[in-house]
Amino acid sequence: MKVLLMCNEQQLEVPYFADIYLSGNSTTNFRSPVNGKKNWSIDAGTLCEWINQYQSSSDANLIFCRDPDDSTRGLIRVKGMLTATQTVNFHVATEDITKSFDGYIAEGIAQAVAV
Repeated sequence: MKVLLMCNEQQLEVPYFADIYLSGNSTTNFRSPVNGKKNWSIDAGTLCEWINQYQSSSDANLIFCRDPDDSTRGLIRVKGMLTATQTVNFHVATEDITKSFDGYIAEGIAQAVAV
């Protein structure tokens, strides 16, 4: 007996985005003064704005900006494409190969049958 299993594969691509909100401050302490100061501190909104302004992110799927509802908070928008794959419509085709069978069984199959 020869058995053939067939199916269809369906794929769906959906764009998505996720917003990540940052709050708090970023503080740096330099050994030598920068513009006359050793210690600098900025809020998350300003930091994200600078990352956007100076294109400091190397990932085009990340957008940095201020939270429009609270300018002291940062907002990172992650965007991408979600791919979902589903296998459906299974069909089994069987064929009687008794007349064409020459008696040869591959070694791995013979061992599996003997177990």
